[in-house]
Amino acid sequence: MNNYDSLKPTLLLSLHPENTAAIVAGDKVIEYRRRFFTDAFQAFVYTTGRSGGIDLFITCDRPIQGNAQMLAAIGAEIQHDDYHEIQAYFAAKDSGLVIPITSWARLPLLSLATLREKF
Repeated sequence: MNNYDSLKPTLLLSLHPENTAAIVAGDKVIEYRRRFFTDAFQAFVYTTGRSGGIDLFITCDRPIQGNAQMLAAIGAEIQHDDYHEIQAYFAAKDSGLVIPITSWARLPLLSLATLREKF
């Protein structure tokens, strides 16, 4: 993995299979979170589901913090997401984060069963 940086914070991020697939397809370049880590980071991605496990590594720039309208506008512009859906996602607290995904690398699947057995 050429994009791993031992000096950068490393997290474990859980995503649904459709989001992992969208990253690999190049359709998902930002991630939305109501609360999250606020510095640039890299993450091993745990893909949820019956056949899930750790199968992706991503690097991310510093998240953009803002109110629901600002984040919805960013999502609509950059990722062509539905403005109203994103605004509704952030509406309760009227704040959140847009996380720019800057690179990704596929990993051999480390299944949940293996994770439970070995770790």
